[in-house]
Amino acid sequence: SSANAAVAFAVATAGSSNPRDLPTPKKSSDSFREAAKRKMSITSSAATMRVLSVLRHWVTKHGQDFEGNYHLKNLSIEFLEDIVCTPTLLPAEHKAASQLLRMLTKEEPAYNLVNLEELLTPTLRPSKENISTLSALEIAEQMTYFDQKILFSIRSEEFLGQAWTKEDKKEKAPNICLITERFNDMCRLIVSEIVTSPCITTRVERIEKWAAVADICRCLHNFNGVLQVCAAFTNSSVFRLKKTWERIGKTTSGTISKLQALVSSDGRHRNL
Repeated sequence: SSANAAVAFAVATAGSSNPRDLPTPKKSSDSFREAAKRKMSITSSAATMRVLSVLRHWVTKHGQDFEGNYHLKNLSIEFLEDIVCTPTLLPAEHKAASQLLRMLTKEEPAYNLVNLEELLTPTLRPSKENISTLSALEIAEQMTYFDQKILFSIRSEEFLGQAWTKEDKKEKAPNICLITERFNDMCRLIVSEIVTSPCITTRVERIEKWAAVADICRCLHNFNGVLQVCAAFTNSSVFRLKKTWERIGKTTSGTISKLQALVSSDGRHRNL
């Protein structure tokens, strides 16, 4: 974050052009000092507004950098408070700094703060519901809810240097690892639901149900959920059930084909 701050400040000041030099009075030294002060004031105001503009972009577009880094957040708040308390600055600078200060000090609503560990931990008391009793809509909605919570928890720095592929990935990219683990868990769950069915009729019903779940996920714009189901269908344990696939209806087969084409990796997922 400190590196980001340095880059942001460099961008703010590098592009600024110095104001046009004021004519230097030759008659009075007092007039020369006033002109110099005016030039310095104009330069300072231009630089301040550029820094505030970059900081506004940082806060609005990458607010997660400040949520997890309290040191960075406190330094930014102190900087903005200094600007607000400086009487020599322009009203526009005070207004911009005050707006940013309110954004940084605003507390997030309680319903936006989610403890993923607590959310994903199974309850000690067994539920009356299971995959068989839940409808395809309910399953798709729950899949979308969990995926959304995890995806929204991923911070921008987790993508730096492909941190999720390194040995210390659990520390540098915990949420990317979490969404990957959940993807694999869901694929294994779907495969298990299909292959543990006692007869072909039940397997056909479950494949058709999961195809409906994937199609609803598509409608909910949860393409990660669509890919989870399609990956389970292409698992060797499920794909080799030839007699089962022969009994799948044309409508379901067409839906599965469309979904697999949608999430296909061909052309860098151009169909998405």
